[in-house]
Amino acid sequence: MPRFFLCFLCALILLWNHPVFSVVELENASPEVIEENYQKALKSFEAGKYEESLNFIRHVIKSDMNHFKLRYLAAHNHWRQGHYEPAEIHFKRALSVKPEYAGIYVDLSLFYLDWRKYSEAQKIAEKGIRVLPDYDTKVPAKLYNVLARIALRRGQYHTALKWAEKSKSAFQDKKTRAKDQLEGVLLEARSHLGLKEYEQAEFAANWALSIRPEHVYTLNLLGFIYEIWAKTSTGKKREMLKEKSIEYYKKALQAKDIPTKFQNIIQKNLDRSENL
Repeated sequence: MPRFFLCFLCALILLWNHPVFSVVELENASPEVIEENYQKALKSFEAGKYEESLNFIRHVIKSDMNHFKLRYLAAHNHWRQGHYEPAEIHFKRALSVKPEYAGIYVDLSLFYLDWRKYSEAQKIAEKGIRVLPDYDTKVPAKLYNVLARIALRRGQYHTALKWAEKSKSAFQDKKTRAKDQLEGVLLEARSHLGLKEYEQAEFAANWALSIRPEHVYTLNLLGFIYEIWAKTSTGKKREMLKEKSIEYYKKALQAKDIPTKFQNIIQKNLDRSENL
C-alpha cells in the first residue's frame, strides 16, 4: 500500500472519530461573557438556527449550570428540533431555578401536550395554578386553557367547560390577550358542543368570531356546530342549519393562508355537509 494512501486513510479515521468543529465549554466565564453568548444564542434561535444557538449556550453553560435564561432557551431549541428528552431536562432545571415565573409553567405544559404526555401537562398546569399565587404571581389564562384542552381530549366536557370559563376571568398578558381570549372562548364553544348544547356553542363561536373576524378555525368550527346540530333536527330547521353549515365551511375555505392539510379537512367537512 503506497505510503501517502496509508497516511490519508489514517487521517480519515481520525476525522471520523473526532468532530471537525467542537465547542469550547468554558467553566469560569464572566457574567458579561455569559450574557454576550446568551444574546447570540437568542439571535440564532430567532433566526431558526437552533443548533447554532445551542452551541453558544454550550460554550458558557458550565460556568453557571443554574442560569435560568440559558436553560430556558436551550429547552426551546431542543423542543423546536423535536429533541424531547433534553428539552424536558432543561425545562425542569429552569423551573427549579425560577418557580415564580409563570411562563415556565405555560411552556412546559404546552411542551408536554406536544409530546402527548397529557398527564404530565395536567400536573404542571395544576401546579402553576396552585403555587403561583404564593409568589404573588398572577395565574395566566393559558394554564386554564391547557387544562380545558386536556379535558376535551378525554371527553370530559363539563370539566373542560369549567376550565374554559375560568380562563376568561384569569390574567391575560397584553401581548397574548387577544389570542388567550380567543382560545378560551373557542374551548368553551367546543365544550358546549360536546355537551350537545348547540345554542350555547353557537353563541360562544360567534363571540370568538367577533374577537378575530374571518378566523379560519372559528369559521370551520361554526360550520361543524351547524352540521352536528342539523343532524339532530328535522324539517325546515334541519335545512336551515344545513345551509348555515355549508355557508361557514365555504367562508373558511376562502380564508387567507390556510395550511394545505387543514384546507383538505375543511373541504371534506363541506362535502359531508352538502350530502346531509
